[in-house]
Amino acid sequence: MEFEFIEIESCEQIGFFDDEYVYDVEVDDDSHTFIANNILVHNSLYLSYNQLLKTLKGYENMSINDKRDFLVNLNTKFLNQHNAEFIADYYTKRFGKSVHNFELETINRSGIWGDVKKRYAQLLLWKDGKIYDEDSLPLKVKGLEIVKASFPKKSRDMLKYLITYMLQNAGDKYLVQRLNKETMQLKNQWLEADIETISGSIKVNNYFKYVKDDSNIPVIYNIFDPKTNEPLKTAPWNVRALATYNSLRNKNNLVGEPIYGGLLKWYIIKENRSKRSKDAQLNYFVYQASNLPKWSQQYAPIDRITMFQQTLLDPINRLLEANNMPLLNKDGGLQISLF
Repeated sequence: MEFEFIEIESCEQIGFFDDEYVYDVEVDDDSHTFIANNILVHNSLYLSYNQLLKTLKGYENMSINDKRDFLVNLNTKFLNQHNAEFIADYYTKRFGKSVHNFELETINRSGIWGDVKKRYAQLLLWKDGKIYDEDSLPLKVKGLEIVKASFPKKSRDMLKYLITYMLQNAGDKYLVQRLNKETMQLKNQWLEADIETISGSIKVNNYFKYVKDDSNIPVIYNIFDPKTNEPLKTAPWNVRALATYNSLRNKNNLVGEPIYGGLLKWYIIKENRSKRSKDAQLNYFVYQASNLPKWSQQYAPIDRITMFQQTLLDPINRLLEANNMPLLNKDGGLQISLF
């Protein structure tokens, strides 16, 4: 294995952790593996056994379960011991002691990875000794919007369906076209869905820290450093969204109690795009769960298409882009090479 030593340019203390040092180091290499203090450093490694399986006699007739069982036996009855012996020999020859523990964590039918290491989805066949039924393989997700409570429930459900569809049909050369068709069908459901199901959840704090006056038009101001008079930060989008709710209610004498914080529902307000600059920030509206004001769609109508784009298409496209696949369009168009 070839490697080189690179000097650390700088170290920055980011907090106190009871005298425990934690490093998260990544290298620009497909294996993400490197040698540090003569130690092979790595957290986890994904391997594709597809080429190996194709060398087996009778591969064409092997079921998914047959392939899974072969890989389990390969690891538990051979590779686990072989890896331990190999690494022990490696350190013995270098007068060191191995503290490595190689073990098989999962076997997946298929997987898709994002542009960062901890963003992926997998269909599990086997995990820590547990075998899963081929007809109901669980979806293992890390770092994706499926597990983000701030996202609308409907978009999380739809994302789970689309990602599962991608994994179940991995290898299909028409996957993106079929995925696009599925997405457009979901879009039709989205446009007819109850607003509550396509609204996200967000907690709002420190309302009066940012909002000076919401009796008419809210005045959102910067917090300034008393010594330098420089702005420290601006009001978060969720505080602005709550100020919008209170302002509309006050200005138009609308029904409802004022809200100054707590766990609320959010959505993007539909605006006249012709009068709005391309780089202008989105405006949001918040309300109490199960208590959407009857006046909301007159004074702050929901932008269903932008919500669909932001909470469904964008997350899916991030996965597609990271895997060099064509991106989906809200209008159903695809840009694909014909040759």
